[in-house]
Amino acid sequence: MENKFEVKNTFRIYDDNILSEMDSTFEYTKEFFKTKNSFLVECIRRGVKSITAEFVKQKSLKSIDDILETMKDHLDSTDKLTTLCMTAFRDIFKSTMINQGLLNTSYKLLLGLDDGRSDVMFDVLEGPLDKLPDGLESAIEDLIKQFGWCHVNA
Repeated sequence: MENKFEVKNTFRIYDDNILSEMDSTFEYTKEFFKTKNSFLVECIRRGVKSITAEFVKQKSLKSIDDILETMKDHLDSTDKLTTLCMTAFRDIFKSTMINQGLLNTSYKLLLGLDDGRSDVMFDVLEGPLDKLPDGLESAIEDLIKQFGWCHVNA
């Protein structure tokens, strides 16, 4: 297998802000790129793709089929993003519910210790401290009424 270079390009960039941003971005991402050249090639590739999408494809939409295909691509991208967001939301929701339970138990444990109860540790292990106080329970119910309930697979 032979390496062949069809064209070699040399770039001169005089804008110090762009150079600084490129250098700092490379430093931040250099674990993903073997060389600075591979980083710069990726920057150029993404830039060309972005410019093509913005200028070339817009002008080439001549028929309704082209427009519908572009809309389908955008809808597919939106669906993927929505799926990722829902996955993240479910994970955050699960963590929040677990943290809420732990915080509630800790709160009741501290109240029990403050009252001088000696059976508090037994209560913690048996689970009666897991129920939310009425004020928090109603606050959660109000939020569910306002924003709807997300069915989360625990």
